Amino acid sequence: MFGGNGNTSWIEARMSDEWLRSRRSETLFGIAVALHIVLISAFTAFVLSPMYDPSRPDLTSVEWIRIALGALGGATAIFAILLFHGMWAYWKRLDDSPVQTRKRWYWILLVGLTIASSFYYFVVYRPSLRRWLDERGK
Repeated sequence: MFGGNGNTSWIEARMSDEWLRSRRSETLFGIAVALHIVLISAFTAFVLSPMYDPSRPDLTSVEWIRIALGALGGATAIFAILLFHGMWAYWKRLDDSPVQTRKRWYWILLVGLTIASSFYYFVVYRPSLRRWLDERGK
């Protein structure tokens, strides 16, 4: 609907192959992965800790804490969406792995969503981008 060929999202349609293979995209996706992993881990640890008691609203009653948590949550959501679409775009257009490996990654990305996208960033995207940039001397 929004994409150029009907098979991509409007976000992916704006990510050129050149940009996906740039240091800028590596940095942006790296920030997205770091935010995603740190904040999801912190949230999970907080919810599983004995400090978490939904019946006690005093923990989040301080206004600045609510604003800070909301801003961090919003930023994390935006970066997670960017990361998810970026890794899908890379997988669809530039990943030169063998067919069986690409099939496995298809299912991992489909089922794992943003957590799988973080994993894909470290296992496939970043090493292949570094290799590609080194070959071109960038």
